[in-house]
Amino acid sequence: MFKTLLVGIALSLTGSALAYAQTPQDQPEAEYSVKELTDRLRSIVFPPPVARNAKVAPPPDSVTLRSISFAVGSSDLSANSKATLNNLAEAMRNEDIVEAKFTIEGHTDAVGTDGNNMKLSERRAAAVASYLTAKGVATARVTSKGYGETRLIEKTEASSAVNRRVEVVLQGTESRSN
Repeated sequence: MFKTLLVGIALSLTGSALAYAQTPQDQPEAEYSVKELTDRLRSIVFPPPVARNAKVAPPPDSVTLRSISFAVGSSDLSANSKATLNNLAEAMRNEDIVEAKFTIEGHTDAVGTDGNNMKLSERRAAAVASYLTAKGVATARVTSKGYGETRLIEKTEASSAVNRRVEVVLQGTESRSN
């Protein structure tokens, strides 16, 4: 029993030492927490009722993920991107919205040719969808579509980072970022 107690203490101390050895700077930071993403996805799937003549903004139809980043001309996900996507995958597996289907939309800036940007946005959207399915989101619930530079948010500066984004859109709706 004494030997078991010592092993338990050693494991506890080792676990604590590991916890202290990893600082927050070592861990990639996610753009949204799982709770924030779950709440946002729920609000898309189940928009709140609105009085018939109420003058309110329409409910959101998508979640824009600005922290999903890629190297120039690449569809390889960065570590920070994976941290956000891990939280998104967990949120998408939430039992309240497990039946909802989403389209992952990829968008680029206007630097480069239209054709290259379209292909790049398609590869990036597919990379995000593939990552989510690898993290347990059912393949039938996630599709991907690239829009290239056809839906620029900032049209005055073609290379604006705000144009390089990934959006998660509830299927049956079309994102309003056009």
